[in-house]
Amino acid sequence: MADSTMGANANDAGASAGTRVIAEFEARAEGPLLSGDANVKVCADELVVSTLFDQLAVSYTSVSFIAFEDYRVSVRSSCGLVTLTRMGRNAEWLHRKMWSAYNDAVLRTLGVTGECLLEAPGHFEADEWGHEFGGPCTVRLYADCVCLLPPNQNARRLPLCFLSGMTSGEYELELALSTGERYVVRRMGANLGNLERKLAERIRVLREDTATWHRELANDLPYEEAALAARLMPLGAALPPDARASVPTLAAALEGKARAGRMAATFSWLQEFAGGAGLSIGAKPAFATEGATDGVAVFPDAALGGLGLVETQVGGEGVDEAGGSTATEAQPEPIVWVAAPDAARRLAAVELALPGGEAAATYLYRIEGPWLAFARQIDRALEAAAFEREPFLLSEADLAKPTHAAEAMLVARTPAIGLLRSCFVGRAIHSSQKRWLGDIERALESL
Repeated sequence: MADSTMGANANDAGASAGTRVIAEFEARAEGPLLSGDANVKVCADELVVSTLFDQLAVSYTSVSFIAFEDYRVSVRSSCGLVTLTRMGRNAEWLHRKMWSAYNDAVLRTLGVTGECLLEAPGHFEADEWGHEFGGPCTVRLYADCVCLLPPNQNARRLPLCFLSGMTSGEYELELALSTGERYVVRRMGANLGNLERKLAERIRVLREDTATWHRELANDLPYEEAALAARLMPLGAALPPDARASVPTLAAALEGKARAGRMAATFSWLQEFAGGAGLSIGAKPAFATEGATDGVAVFPDAALGGLGLVETQVGGEGVDEAGGSTATEAQPEPIVWVAAPDAARRLAAVELALPGGEAAATYLYRIEGPWLAFARQIDRALEAAAFEREPFLLSEADLAKPTHAAEAMLVARTPAIGLLRSCFVGRAIHSSQKRWLGDIERALESL
């Protein structure tokens, strides 16, 4: 066995190349596309199996499970089932390397970045609105999420902004999300206590960062209200309509951002559509731009460590003691989104405003279940998709194409995105209020 490096870390995603070899093995390969003695290379983005006359490259985006049993490693993908044998104890090493590389590929598609704060083997059980599953997994903790990584398509990224409960039991830790899902992790040994402790630390930091962001958003926000708002509207989630009265200063600031930003022309239409009730408004700092220059002020993503505004000086506004300019560019507009239900709670109109984003449109979804719960699912899906529209708008046919394998991987592992895709009924175009209302009327008639 030739072993070049350990499994690629998720924060090396930008440096990963599909052909970078992590480990190399010799085995007997059996599958629908090849058979015989083979060289097996575990690479950053794919598994490459080569016999004397054939070669098979299996992209991790197409892998549905990896299994190890009786010194046999099995990999099922869109290429069929490939079984690797005659490796002796090296089979276990191959399984470990492949699982690690597979996990890193999954994390890249889920948008996980930054330093891994804890990694340990374990076992998980999930309950997603009555759908139960689980099994062995790798548990990884990052600054803004917990990742449960089984060797199959059931991987989950649990954003800390949606974590609403953490209960420790005998040799297990239960995590509850505000969107209704429940996950239990166990069989982690001493790492279970480490996970609980580090999670508690990250939750406290996130709460403090969120309160700081809220005070940036609403300059006159009282400290007491900021502390309450950090609980009611963690970064990545919108302020629920039933919580607006509890934090009136923040609610007014959010409405001001919506009125003054890219959705200024349609925000009043959304209010009218919702009848003044049920409106959910969210805002979060714009994503940091790596290597931002030219006097552009950037908010780092709070969940990835720190919220302070990166100030870049520009001329013309005064001089400091060292002779430099004291002026800074205005803060970039935050990401803002609004979800509005109709009076009968049948249709949700969702609008997303990204700084410098594409032409705006209102996206229409059939409401499933109670409105407040559905609105939280909208938040969960938008956050998981990094506020990109493509995972929601791709057709099933397009999603099945190799060019969209990463989006398919994200959708398969994020039930909230799948829910919104299933409820999508159309778009309302902003060319005029008449056109906008007409599109909404046609969507309502289709329900």
